[in-house]
Amino acid sequence: MGTEISLAQKFFENHYNHRKRVREQCESDNKSLVKVRDDVVSVIVSHHQRIAGIQYKHEDNRMHLIAQLMTGLELAYVSIVEGLLAQAANLQKQQIEAITAIAEIERGRRKDGSTPNVKNSAPPGFYKQYQALNNAAHPSVAEMVEQLNHFEAGDKSGPTHAPQYYPEHARILLANHCIYTLNIWRNAARIFANTFGKESTREELDTINTAIQTLMEGGYIKLNNQR
Repeated sequence: MGTEISLAQKFFENHYNHRKRVREQCESDNKSLVKVRDDVVSVIVSHHQRIAGIQYKHEDNRMHLIAQLMTGLELAYVSIVEGLLAQAANLQKQQIEAITAIAEIERGRRKDGSTPNVKNSAPPGFYKQYQALNNAAHPSVAEMVEQLNHFEAGDKSGPTHAPQYYPEHARILLANHCIYTLNIWRNAARIFANTFGKESTREELDTINTAIQTLMEGGYIKLNNQR
């Protein structure tokens, strides 16, 4: 038993060290996207701090969905920048579903107990991303499974359980992460304003506009803020 525990600890330590190296490289290669993510999250938190503790009369499930999305933001980010890309794809699917549920509530289409209808109710462009994420999240596409769990070093190559850095996949998922975080801000800002009468500040809006401009310049979104 002692040997088994020691081997497990060694395995997880090695795994963590791989993730740390992947994160350093990924964040170094994607400084602008990392800044967008940090800035938008800061704006959401800033706005939330102004309404924290204020009582409101009616339960609003949209608020709980915003809370769920915010709770998962760090895990979603870490899974991307540390090379856990299949896990990241699954988390992003959940984010799209939660965002879609908010849209369904606002349109009077939400059916409790049913999976949000991403095809018909998600923001423009999100359904196409949802379909692409399915390929990465599920082991049904052999080529994608191989891509996300493969290493090459000199004349050696093959499957690996150690997280690897796949620059293009990571960049796409990180851009997705920024777009979804912007959508969380958009929903939160509207709900906070309508429910509590607390509008976004000029400084917050300037920060958001800068983030959107960065994503536009990188070719990640178009003028209508969609891919």
